[in-house]
Amino acid sequence: MTGIKKARLFLIVLFISTSVVSAQNTTISVEGTGEISEKPDVGFLNITVETKDPKFGGAITQLNTKTDSLYAILSELGFEKEKIKTSDFNVRENFVFSDNARFKDGFIGVQRIEAEFLFSKEQLGAIINRFADGGTSMQFNFSFGISDEKLKQLKKELIKEAIQDATSKAELIAQNTGKILGEIEEITYSKADRLPGIMLRGNSVGYGSSQGQSAGFEIKSIDLTDTILIKWKVK
Repeated sequence: MTGIKKARLFLIVLFISTSVVSAQNTTISVEGTGEISEKPDVGFLNITVETKDPKFGGAITQLNTKTDSLYAILSELGFEKEKIKTSDFNVRENFVFSDNARFKDGFIGVQRIEAEFLFSKEQLGAIINRFADGGTSMQFNFSFGISDEKLKQLKKELIKEAIQDATSKAELIAQNTGKILGEIEEITYSKADRLPGIMLRGNSVGYGSSQGQSAGFEIKSIDLTDTILIKWKVK
């Protein structure tokens, strides 16, 4: 056999071998998405208590008096003590402007309190009615979210749905390209990809204590998503 024929034969064998290896290693990677729209099951009552007094100590004393009264109201409404937290507390000197001059005008105290509760329209209405009828001058608003316990359950459902979505897409692609879906070669699910864009406290409704006495509004559902990337071997 001449050198040229040997070289041609070698190239043909090499080409066939490469093609077989390439065919054996053919894969398809598909991203699956899980989506769930869920109603909030927890609410957060955010209250701002303000006081004003000529003296620094007086502003603090008034804050303590008002917050003690507030805690009594929250207890009456069924709030658990450990679910009531102070998120901000400050007392500052107050200034007023007159005739292009600034004058001291006592001290202003501010305390912001957050109280968590199990969400229901009945509880929401009871809270609004109590503050509207209580003769208080506090500003408050609500935000709504999903509890940790429920979120854990939803995460599992999202992953299952994402896997089913990826599998369905991969099967469709294989069927329409004349391929047979083989075993899974790789699964990518990094911590950074979990629940992208999730908003656990997405909605808020503001109220003053002198406003309406009913919860005449619908709470928006919270949209949760999760993704997973799966690589299959195909034949």
